Amino acid sequence: SAAAMTAALHLSVVAPGVLTSALLPLMRKGSAVVFVGSTLSEQAVAGRASYVTAKHATVGLMRSYVQDLFGSGIHTACVCPGFTDTAMVRKAIAENPGAADFIRGHVSLARLLD
Repeated sequence: SAAAMTAALHLSVVAPGVLTSALLPLMRKGSAVVFVGSTLSEQAVAGRASYVTAKHATVGLMRSYVQDLFGSGIHTACVCPGFTDTAMVRKAIAENPGAADFIRGHVSLARLLD
């Protein structure tokens, strides 16, 4: 829905972008901006368009700051943790029997992260 897409983009892109822009003048050489992505920042799954789109956009936001901050001594990164034990992931597993096998196949410990 439009509301779900807007909420996901606001949480994953708009808020971090606004916060980063506000804090950059206070940051010194050697500082780092760390964005939080997801396994789904680089791939997609069915039924999660809002989340997947927002997390792909998080990587785009980080890459934009890489260009903007080039030569400033301020670094950027996007941390993409594996499948984490959250309500969203548990719901996906409950709704799709193949999801648990998919997760086990894409996580080195074959389980959800705590």
